[in-house]
Amino acid sequence: EKFMAGLPRVLIVGAGFSGAVLAVRLLAQGRHRVTLVERSGVFGRGVAYATTSDVHRLNVRSNRMSAFPEDPDHFVRWLSEHARSEADPNGFARRSLYGAYLGDLLRQTAARAPGRLVRRFGEVVSIEAEADSVTAYMADGLEIDAEAAVLALGAPAPQTPAAVRGLVGSTRYVADPWAPNALDL
Repeated sequence: EKFMAGLPRVLIVGAGFSGAVLAVRLLAQGRHRVTLVERSGVFGRGVAYATTSDVHRLNVRSNRMSAFPEDPDHFVRWLSEHARSEADPNGFARRSLYGAYLGDLLRQTAARAPGRLVRRFGEVVSIEAEADSVTAYMADGLEIDAEAAVLALGAPAPQTPAAVRGLVGSTRYVADPWAPNALDL
């Protein structure tokens, strides 16, 4: 505990790909404490990898999806251990598997850095920055202090283009392809 008191605190708002991998990198360095805030409560998936539909596939081959550029086969090795049928380096794995991979990375890294990762479920509604600190204010009234903050907010919710607004409500229009069962026909 005494050792950790001198480590800088980094607040990461958003725990999809960018937030989760940044947390993994900071924790692996051994020089930071990290608070990771996610409003969905699911850490490591974000919108793109939270899907449960098997038809949602990565749009990049598995051998190019490692979270570690210095270890390009990392994701394919993970697939070999967790989803052997999808471990083709030239294949396009399910997005849900990639989300599971990111979640595993976060859990494994946190286990090797006991006490240095705090996961918070909730929504940051504002952040105030001072010269050498930030304070995040949560919707539930909690305040989180840190030396630095990173906004890893992900992609905004899809908006219906003006040209197709007349299709809203039609079974021929899918407003949010990431919504559960959106592609069930």
